[in-house]
Amino acid sequence: MRRLSYRAVDLIVKAACRAAHLKESYSAHSLRAGYVTEPLARGAGRASVKRQASHASDTMFDRYDRETDPAADNSSTALCPPRTCGPRSPSYLKSLFSYQ
Repeated sequence: MRRLSYRAVDLIVKAACRAAHLKESYSAHSLRAGYVTEPLARGAGRASVKRQASHASDTMFDRYDRETDPAADNSSTALCPPRTCGPRSPSYLKSLFSYQ
């Protein structure tokens, strides 16, 4: 039994997307990037995902990790912890008038 070529997988993915009436464009490459992104987002170990995806370098592996939640583990969240600032909080309203 022979494995599917990259082109064959790409045609299968594109046909499935058309059949599902998806507006986004996906490809075989999208599956590879998704395979790296999803396990990492769900807490899988970086080394195990890298090994399974057969990435030789960290640089290439990092290119396939498509961050799905930019707010997760974002340093800017430390500037405004939940429920302590924002448009309706007293500290936010006070800050609007504290500049001279």
